[in-house]
Amino acid sequence: MVLERLEEGNALENVDEFLTQLAANGEVPDFQPVVRDRLMNSTFNIISPHFPHFTRTDWLLWFHVKLVPILPSFSPTMLQNATSRLNCTNYHVCEWIGQSVPCDVDAYTTRNRSRYGGLPEKFYQCHQPDRQGNQSDSEWLGANFGPFSQYTTYSELKVFNLSVLAVSDALSPDQKAELILDPDRDASEDEAVVREVFNSLTELQSRQQLDAFFQAFAKINKQRNITFLQNPIVRDTILNRTLTALAPGFQDFEPEDFRLWFQDYLATLMPSLGPGSLVGIPRNITCASYSAILSGLRQSLTSLPLALSQGVRSGIESLRETFTRCSVPDSFMCKRTPVNEDLICAAVDR
Repeated sequence: MVLERLEEGNALENVDEFLTQLAANGEVPDFQPVVRDRLMNSTFNIISPHFPHFTRTDWLLWFHVKLVPILPSFSPTMLQNATSRLNCTNYHVCEWIGQSVPCDVDAYTTRNRSRYGGLPEKFYQCHQPDRQGNQSDSEWLGANFGPFSQYTTYSELKVFNLSVLAVSDALSPDQKAELILDPDRDASEDEAVVREVFNSLTELQSRQQLDAFFQAFAKINKQRNITFLQNPIVRDTILNRTLTALAPGFQDFEPEDFRLWFQDYLATLMPSLGPGSLVGIPRNITCASYSAILSGLRQSLTSLPLALSQGVRSGIESLRETFTRCSVPDSFMCKRTPVNEDLICAAVDR
């Protein structure tokens, strides 16, 4: 009913008045996503024909004030439509829609990062890698990308030839995973870069950043069929920093958590594992958790060269010695018995 009334008479004035009243008390309404999507669609259909006549002030008012309550429903198609015919001055005003979205709308970042799938072509037309004066790479990234940096991939950021160490704090966990595994540069060979990346991932008390990094890290490894990282220093750094960060939370891990980390997330780091790597595992974990860890270590032996598997084998022995209560008794294990080939052949020849 409300949407139909907006389209009666002067639709642009109607939607302007409606959105102004929504934000009149200074609070952003909490719409259900389906309601917000319909409202955004109707509003965009009404205002988009007027875009060619919008001034810089109009873009500011609409995208930084009036549309704020419904911007989380702003779609990739709308973005392309809104920006395709803009000059770069107005594009810079319009593009920061992410800064106008309330910080508590968590779905906006998650939803639109995947929906936009990268930066619009207009972005590259209106952003050049030139620096202003003594502007650092980090300052340039903030000034030119703002919230859009979270919607890009690391591959897209590489176009601007930014210093990895200078901007690592501004990269998302996904972008950091891409950086570490970038086949076109030596980041995976650069211990300083890895240390800087993990400083930013582990400096917070929350494990959210580290979890997000390893989700992307494991996914990229599987896509590229990487069985283990080649550089031992980089591998050691990542594994040691990760296990140190995880150790305080191991006490609260469920078997599934141990399975995820030791069978998936840490799989390509296993050549760097040894008995000392497992000292942070609490001795009172369940046997199901022990089994999840042990399975991860055994799993890695199937793909590691013998020369790189000694640490894992030692880790397995150490784990068994620590968790004897979870070990299967010898009486229940299959025994290895020698085979007398002469007796077998003799029986066949009869």
